[in-house]
Amino acid sequence: MEATKNALRSRKFFHQFEGIATLRDGRYISEWNQYTSELAKTPSNPNLWCNRALICLKEGYPEIALMDAKRVLLLCDESEDSIELQKIIYKGRYYYAEALRALGHPGLSASEYEKLNVLPESFGEMTKMKRDEFRKLASTLKKIDDIRIQVSPDGTPTKPIDEMLLQAISEKCGLSNILLTYIDSGWFEFSGQYPWDYRPGERISATVLRELQDQLDIASNKKLKVVLRKLPPDIVLESKLTIHLGIEATQDFSIHERILEEDPFVAGHNHFSDRCEYCTLELVGTSGHPRCAVKYHCHNSQCKEIFCNKKCYKLAMKLYHKQLCGKNIDTIIRSAQRVRPGWNQLFILVLKLFALAKKRDVNPLDIKEIKYLSRKHASSHYCEGHLSWDVEYEIIYIEILKLLEISLYDIQYDFWVFITLMAILGANVFGGDGDSRNTLGIFPLASLFNHSCDPSATYMNATERYIPKDLTSEYMELHRKYKQTGCNSFRFTIITLKHVKKRQEIFISYVDSTDDKQKRHNEYVKRSPLVNESTYSHDLILSYIKFLAPYLFVRWEFGQSLASKDRGAQNYVDILGTCNDTSFYCAQEILYGEISYGPFNSNTEDHIVDDYIKLGKL
Repeated sequence: MEATKNALRSRKFFHQFEGIATLRDGRYISEWNQYTSELAKTPSNPNLWCNRALICLKEGYPEIALMDAKRVLLLCDESEDSIELQKIIYKGRYYYAEALRALGHPGLSASEYEKLNVLPESFGEMTKMKRDEFRKLASTLKKIDDIRIQVSPDGTPTKPIDEMLLQAISEKCGLSNILLTYIDSGWFEFSGQYPWDYRPGERISATVLRELQDQLDIASNKKLKVVLRKLPPDIVLESKLTIHLGIEATQDFSIHERILEEDPFVAGHNHFSDRCEYCTLELVGTSGHPRCAVKYHCHNSQCKEIFCNKKCYKLAMKLYHKQLCGKNIDTIIRSAQRVRPGWNQLFILVLKLFALAKKRDVNPLDIKEIKYLSRKHASSHYCEGHLSWDVEYEIIYIEILKLLEISLYDIQYDFWVFITLMAILGANVFGGDGDSRNTLGIFPLASLFNHSCDPSATYMNATERYIPKDLTSEYMELHRKYKQTGCNSFRFTIITLKHVKKRQEIFISYVDSTDDKQKRHNEYVKRSPLVNESTYSHDLILSYIKFLAPYLFVRWEFGQSLASKDRGAQNYVDILGTCNDTSFYCAQEILYGEISYGPFNSNTEDHIVDDYIKLGKL
């Protein structure tokens, strides 16, 4: 446990002041693989889970250590009078507390340290000095958490921000700008893949390319080709990938030509309204509505899921529904409906993909339709290489396994698989009809199109409500066709916006040009896993800061954005300042933003070429 001593992390945030030294030099990966191999044979051995949790802490993966330590505590009966068992429980509890602390949850971590303080006297390793150390640490963590609770928003009007306390902290620390997070939000580092995950390297293999091309030939009538694009060496990718996929034309295209049609592989909605569970078409109780279908209930009277017709019901049953039929998914729905800066709106899709994986008896990451898709990963320009960590990730993961009757100790459905699957969805889902948070779909082929702020194509679905004026006739024609054929209401059609030459790469925009700048910017960075250079216009600085932690309270003096008026990156304090203050029990860090004119400036022509390079999608 010496490797998990309380060393200051190189990166920290307002609520993450101390943690575990994370070298990530790969020295422990062979041990991780060894323990994982043994766990596949004896999954109920708490010693193996305990040892793997320690390995994860040493290597800098507290999010994986968190679940491994949780398994230790669930496997051990604390009532048994066994010194050896008490030692395992002690280690598991300690690793669990350390993981929570490293993930930025001081209050939860404090609760676990307090439990360590009351272990039996017979446990010789638990000396009085150690007890005092844990007691003092728990006290400090609780004070940190108390400050956070007082000044952090919780998303409801009943909990206003304590402006006076916030101002006091600002003055004490000499800061004018402070970023606050939700009480239950933390941070973790994710590069797009774990070192034991070999799959990203396979996505550009000859076999995968042939399979993709076969699918693309059917969807595009052989109009499109999958190609490899090499990224320039001056662009540093945290994921260390230098090749990405793209789509190019196999023939000349005229303007407004339909070049691809694709149904979603899996679609979902967050249950803000009644929708078909398979195609997300909005539903009503009686016939006659011009856009909605009449509810078609599952044949199982105990099942709450509804569909738009018998066809969608059968397709869902064949794909994933059989594993979920009759199950109560209210916990998943409630979490998916929360407004948070992480990935919680994807929980419904993750549930369906886990159900599909169980039906096929494969690792969820080996589902062939999504195996080659890119992954969302943290960038050095996004919270210094961190992604938001929601305390509910642990809860939802366990709930999904429980609903599907999958053992928590089944290596095929390990926690890192859950996290990686969320990263795949985070970079590839498309919003559908209505609020973009309400309907989401996975379109494996459409995901291969890279982004440009000057796109050569766009997409629309069968129930599109907001159509650009110049595409109205095309949409009406598509709508009539789709209605006659009874196709999936979420079907995507890719349509060219300009003339495209043979062998020219085709780009779409990840943002809606009719949205305001902040929304366009937020949507782009959410969708693209590659944001590694300064691409932000000075008039979008406020949007940039808000994106770093969406929905959070930000104190920001907009006048500072003028510092970026000259071309080129400008480093200056954007959000946080460094401070360790015992009277306020808080720690903060300077977070620099590199700002320059970029592709979201009103004049995009100068940056179109840069888009192709900087804004490529892995």
